[in-house]
Amino acid sequence: MLELYHIRCYNLIKTTQKTMKNTYFEGVIMSPVFENNDLTIQSIRCEEIKYFPPMYHKHAELYYVVEGEMDFFVDKGRLTLKKGDLCLLFPYILHSITKQKAIVEIVLFDPFVLKGFADILQTKKPNNPHVLSEQVPPIVPLLIQKIRENYSSSSDSAKELSNAYLIATIGEILKVIELEDVSYHSISTTQRILVYCSNHYKEDISIEQISSELHVSKNHISHIFTTVLHSNFRDYINHLRIMDAKELLTKTDKSIIEIMLECGYMNQSTFNRVFHKLCGVTPSAYRNLNKN
Repeated sequence: MLELYHIRCYNLIKTTQKTMKNTYFEGVIMSPVFENNDLTIQSIRCEEIKYFPPMYHKHAELYYVVEGEMDFFVDKGRLTLKKGDLCLLFPYILHSITKQKAIVEIVLFDPFVLKGFADILQTKKPNNPHVLSEQVPPIVPLLIQKIRENYSSSSDSAKELSNAYLIATIGEILKVIELEDVSYHSISTTQRILVYCSNHYKEDISIEQISSELHVSKNHISHIFTTVLHSNFRDYINHLRIMDAKELLTKTDKSIIEIMLECGYMNQSTFNRVFHKLCGVTPSAYRNLNKN
């Protein structure tokens, strides 16, 4: 098995050698903050995802369970996808995966590649993003497979074919889900907090600082982390910092002290303790295990 890590992506993706040869993965799973990324379509068949915390971004995501099951947290609710089920996540829907023991087809895409369906994904959201296996149109699994096959191909027509298959897939799914208007009012504070954390997590950031800058009470910020993000503030910031540290350890020759400081830590014992807690090994051991 290969272990593949993407910068600021909290989950560990494990895929087979065969899958890795046929799929370019970078950016498929977004950072658990507001993320600006110019991809149009990315697709992968994934065998295991370890927990990643809540994410919020401009792209849409499609999950189709080939085997097994996975647990989702979506927009303040929880759901379990089983074999044959799918989940269609519209843009700017807070979500995370809490457990997966499944083979899953994942497609991440910019809504604007959907042509006539783009407006729907920008102004609506599913009343329930979970489509049970018996409700999934029979052609959808084949279309999802075709998206990945053409996404992985180097032929000149592959990109156009991926787009066409994606449009057909979303068109079929929209036939079987109920839509409702998007209300951004109820999630705007969460969005602002996530954006602020994304921009300042390498600094000496605190709830007091966020409260002052965003004019949101400290109690309300703590409440959002507890009830919406299912984390506490310090753990969330540590996840952001350690993911950057993992990337720097495997992609650069910077010293561990340099990486520690760059990621926002001023004390090496704290850095080592947090790193070991989240990764199960010390920074130096992680570098030895994962550096090419």
